[in-house]
Amino acid sequence: MIQLVTEYLAQKKSFSLPGIGTIYIERVPAQSDFVNRQILPPFYHYRFDRHFDLPDREFFLFLSTRKGVEEQEAIRQYNEWAEQVRESLTSRKTSRLEGIGVLKKEAGGELRFEATSHPRSFDIKVHAERLIRSNASHHMLVGDRETTTVQMNDLLHDDHTVRKRVWWIYVLVIIVLIVIAALMYFFYNRPV
Repeated sequence: MIQLVTEYLAQKKSFSLPGIGTIYIERVPAQSDFVNRQILPPFYHYRFDRHFDLPDREFFLFLSTRKGVEEQEAIRQYNEWAEQVRESLTSRKTSRLEGIGVLKKEAGGELRFEATSHPRSFDIKVHAERLIRSNASHHMLVGDRETTTVQMNDLLHDDHTVRKRVWWIYVLVIIVLIVIAALMYFFYNRPV
């Protein structure tokens, strides 16, 4: 039975033990390792949830198909096997699920699952170096219109030069105002 359970777990990523809980296979996404210049592959690990413990009908259909028996017979055989696992937890405080892990009953009655290994993964590490291309062009969405990085760079560069020109205009306006103020002062304060 454990071979079929392991096979179902590998295919469907979960299986439930009545009265015990559910074991899931969860995927951890790929991660960047910048120090070693590589990208680590995604990997899988087991997670145990003691709150959900009802097998679904799909599991029993799988068992009946693989064993070549009626669905009711597959349910009966699985429940007998699950009862053996529960009895093992009660009497020895531990139950070994070959190829998956070990269920242990703590002193307070709490169930704990320890994986014996991680689910197999055939992914490998990939060498990766960060490349920065200053003149590369690609399409991007700015607001509601599509443009390229070259067009945006030109647009941003032009705005920067306009700001510099505007700064000189402010200086010239202030100098002209100072000259006008000085002329008015001398014009109205000269002796008649």
